[in-house]
Amino acid sequence: MSNLLILLFIATNFFQQKIPVGNITQTLQAGQTAPLFDLGQFKPKKTPVIQPEILGVHAKYLLVKELGGSVIYQKNASDARPIASITKLMTTAVAYGLYPQEKEFTIPKEISSIEGESGSFRIGEQVSRNDLMKAALLSSSNDAAYTLSVESGKDVFIARMNDLATSIGMSASHFEDATGLSSQNKSSLKDLAALSEYIFRNYPQVFEWSRQESTTIGQLRKRTLTNINYLLPSYKQYIIGSKTGFTDDAGECLALVVKFKNSPYLFIGLLDSTDRFADAEKIILALREFYEKDK
Repeated sequence: MSNLLILLFIATNFFQQKIPVGNITQTLQAGQTAPLFDLGQFKPKKTPVIQPEILGVHAKYLLVKELGGSVIYQKNASDARPIASITKLMTTAVAYGLYPQEKEFTIPKEISSIEGESGSFRIGEQVSRNDLMKAALLSSSNDAAYTLSVESGKDVFIARMNDLATSIGMSASHFEDATGLSSQNKSSLKDLAALSEYIFRNYPQVFEWSRQESTTIGQLRKRTLTNINYLLPSYKQYIIGSKTGFTDDAGECLALVVKFKNSPYLFIGLLDSTDRFADAEKIILALREFYEKDK
């Protein structure tokens, strides 16, 4: 190996260890199949103690853990539960690996019978792969997720979702559709942490999109989408990636990947909450206090 290549290797590894919070795609190539991060390099000397009962967190299912590392707190984290639109993390992970960036999709007529209108898509409209994924992540568009799934054949796409789940060890998970409307879409928080780690390592652009407070989509008919994660305006500096979800069966759901000044990358997951944003905010503040106090 030449001296120049050795220097480039050292420089690349140095800057990857100095990645700014919330800008994970700056030094990384989105869509790489090899792992992008050595999660083992972020090991704090101490682990925080999270006591949800004291904090006033009421989600029935809760997991806080280091990505690729130790569990900080868990409650019913191995139980399979409906996950509503958190499904779209799996949908976008499959779509990112399946379709080329330049691919255009035609919005199908079936969207007229799908619940929800976020994204304001019109039947026959041409939409890019990236715009569909942004709509699925930010505004949780069911039309966008459905369109991504039917392009390759709905059954084929759902099979890919389940195959990916199996390949990364999501043993409690099963998917029936790409939107999360089906109550048969089930996963555990431990499985969702594994999915979040997979996306973080392989498709960081998915999380980069998911943390945008708003974005513009469309070609001939441009419109602005607003992120429905209400934590972002106050805590964007800590949030690496996120996805919300809600159905009557699932309750309020939230999956987050966060990073504080002196912390490892952390997964926070809540299922069946009555106030997911209040619950998550209390956990974020407790973690921030632990990792950033007197450091």
